[in-house]
Amino acid sequence: MNHAPKNCKLKWRTLMLYVLLCLAFTGPGHTDPLPPFTANYKVLRNGLTIGKSKVTLEPQKDGAFLYESLTRAAGILAWVFQKDRIREYSRWEFHNNRIRPLEYRYENTGKGEERTEHLIFDWNASEIRQTNREPTWEIHATEGALDKATMNLALMLDLQQQKKDLTYTIADDAKYRHYRFHVIDREWITVPAGRFKTVKLERIRDKKRRSTFFWCAPELRYLPVRIDRRKDDGTVYRNILRRTSLKRQTQAPLTTGKVQ
Repeated sequence: MNHAPKNCKLKWRTLMLYVLLCLAFTGPGHTDPLPPFTANYKVLRNGLTIGKSKVTLEPQKDGAFLYESLTRAAGILAWVFQKDRIREYSRWEFHNNRIRPLEYRYENTGKGEERTEHLIFDWNASEIRQTNREPTWEIHATEGALDKATMNLALMLDLQQQKKDLTYTIADDAKYRHYRFHVIDREWITVPAGRFKTVKLERIRDKKRRSTFFWCAPELRYLPVRIDRRKDDGTVYRNILRRTSLKRQTQAPLTTGKVQ
């Protein structure tokens, strides 16, 4: 007896089931909240261009992710500080649907103030270690702790999920610092990358002379398109988005309502 038609029918059903499962996870109802991307920014001080920054997020072969930013002098400072650079990166993984850092590095090199920082997040030993400079230190690894780089990604994720508590615990200088943000407005703003409707956030600080504001675009998975930082002396540093590989979304991913 020839069983070819029956086998073909079975293979066809198996193929269709596979296709349906793929659609369930990659179709219109599902979006990757943090796809790989690049974002290029212009850096200004009191309105004058002083640098350019490139931010990248890439998956690694071991299942982790690498989030990196590289800032170089540009504009009026390009000639004097052409070899200066600030590199910051974090290797991290998803754990219980949250970002969990594995390694953090900060390097400021060139003619200016040189500084490096290297943190190891050893979750098996429940400790975070800084080992690259004296004095070395270690602290207990608190669940949910982040580094200064991955906080930006955690903020993007939380805004996508419409979370109201935008509080982050950051390991820094042998202790934990707590960063809190709240939404203060929704604004249309224009940057070199285009015109975006944004959610404007302010970092809650005890020192009123300092201030930090983020303008995050729902169309770009809440990527910041502008960041303002005012220092104690009144100097304002501004990052504005020049271009990004992220494609505009018709609506913010994972939204269920308005951020309060």
